[in-house]
Amino acid sequence: KEKLKEMDLWVFLVSYLKILLQTLFLWYNLYVK
Repeated sequence: KEKLKEMDLWVFLVSYLKILLQTLFLWYNLYVK
């Protein structure tokens, strides 16, 4: 059970980071252009 919870946390973190990076990339493009 502990292992599974840890994996869920990792999946959540990775998903969050992906969204964060995409958002930063969009803002970066807007400011550069």
